[in-house]
Amino acid sequence: MVGTMWRQSILGAFWTTGSQVCLKILQLVIFVCLARLIAPYTFGVIAFANLFFFLLQSLLNGGLTLVIVRAPALDHSRIESIFWMQILIGGTLTACIALTAEAGMLLFGSTDILRAFLALSPLGLLYALGGVPYALLLRKMRFKHIAFASLLALTAGGCVAIPLAWAGWSLTSLITQYLVYALVALVAYASFEPWRPRGRFSLTGIRQDLSFACGSWADIFVRYWSTSIDRLLVATLFGPVALGFYDLAQRICINTFTVFCSTISSVALPVFAQLQSDLSRTRSAIMTATPLAYFVAMPISILLMLLAPELIALFFGAQWMPSVPLVRVLALLGFVYPATYFLSPLILAFGKPSWNLFLSLFVLIAMITGMLLTARWSVVAVAWVMVIVNVCAAVPAFLLARRFTALSVLPYLRSLLPMGTAGAAMTVALLLTRPTPDPTHALSLPLVLSVVTGCAVYLIVALMLSRKMFKSIRALFV
Repeated sequence: MVGTMWRQSILGAFWTTGSQVCLKILQLVIFVCLARLIAPYTFGVIAFANLFFFLLQSLLNGGLTLVIVRAPALDHSRIESIFWMQILIGGTLTACIALTAEAGMLLFGSTDILRAFLALSPLGLLYALGGVPYALLLRKMRFKHIAFASLLALTAGGCVAIPLAWAGWSLTSLITQYLVYALVALVAYASFEPWRPRGRFSLTGIRQDLSFACGSWADIFVRYWSTSIDRLLVATLFGPVALGFYDLAQRICINTFTVFCSTISSVALPVFAQLQSDLSRTRSAIMTATPLAYFVAMPISILLMLLAPELIALFFGAQWMPSVPLVRVLALLGFVYPATYFLSPLILAFGKPSWNLFLSLFVLIAMITGMLLTARWSVVAVAWVMVIVNVCAAVPAFLLARRFTALSVLPYLRSLLPMGTAGAAMTVALLLTRPTPDPTHALSLPLVLSVVTGCAVYLIVALMLSRKMFKSIRALFV
């Protein structure tokens, strides 16, 4: 029963997250093109500004709009009140950001960071306008339309940014990319969703919704900074150039792991919710999903750690080579994320969302403490702190999840042993067959053969040592 349910869930996850994989691939292609045309300093400037605009987007797409997604029943007046409240919040934030940036330029002079904040300030209003149509599409489970809107917006932004970067407008090209993305996404959402606002607004009708939104915003705020405080400290302590290199390493490592792990974890919450009354089946689901996530993430981590110089030189160019040590350190997260990716939805399924907030606070406090103590040494130290904190956070997360499931530590670790053995065999194969690095040729036939050999060794050893893994993979396609 568990096998059938998990097979259906994983197949559904592949369909529903296929758009996310396409988005990440398209993002990578656009980023590679722009990285060869734009200096790391400019990327660092935009990365610093986006720390706050991505938070703004998360807040405006959460909070009040979550009411639309989760409410059992909705009437037009309630939706309209939420829409106009979103406009009020987004418009106020847009005005505040623009006025603050202009005041900063008057007091301290015109800088690239202040110009970026001023130019990107309309994003607050654009995010607010698109929040309700997006939530209505999500409520109706129209994922194809949402995926199409995202792909269309990303393509439009890239098509505008790359020619501008080619013409030498580096900062302008990145700013335009984000503005075009938000505008095209808004138009697409509005074209797919027939609902249109009128002039009615009732604060009384959404008073309870505001209470829910405040709690949601607090959770989003803590969760966001628990995963973003490292970039803020890098920008503060080392400047935009260092942030540009660090941002590249994060894009390569963390985005890769989260895309592939989310293929399975996207259905973890409903599966765990259905299985919570049967602890043995819940344990079986965890022991199936986690090794499967490691099966994908581990070889990626090994390739990034061993071949970072060649990959950076091949795809991004020599100007990004200082990112190599950062990629090698952050690639270690591939050994942590698969073990913890399913614990958060498991805790939610058992009705303890406050525990996830506690874990986010723990990560945030630990990250700030560790980075303030060690980050002054180098940017690489910041990366090490991030890895160590995530390893430490995995322990309380596992202990909290264990309270629900009574999951034994030894059987859990034993289920991961085949992946660990296969990873070790792949590492040895790559070290034995890898050619001497050639700075003039990032890609060579011996290097390709070495990668193919290492991946083949990993696949053979993993499937030989884990029949359950082999059956799980075969069940996806048979």
